[in-house]
Amino acid sequence: MQLLGIIRPANGGVTNGVFNIDTIQICGLKTDMIPLPDGRLKSLAEAIVPDAMARLLTNRLGLGSFLVARMYKPGSRQTEFKQV
Repeated sequence: MQLLGIIRPANGGVTNGVFNIDTIQICGLKTDMIPLPDGRLKSLAEAIVPDAMARLLTNRLGLGSFLVARMYKPGSRQTEFKQV
């Protein structure tokens, strides 16, 4: 979450003017929110935690480990991103 404090659409220095940042989102996996090594205990903990709670913590509250930035070239037509 500290990385998001550095990379902001208003920052501009990240892309050096080559791209304009449309949105920035942090996503993650259920395994990201359980700080245990792989094994039976972690598998049990993953089974207990509901998927909706894991999505809330990793995607909405920014506790995930993937930074997704949607960008477009300046002067070009901004295309809409369609999720499959």
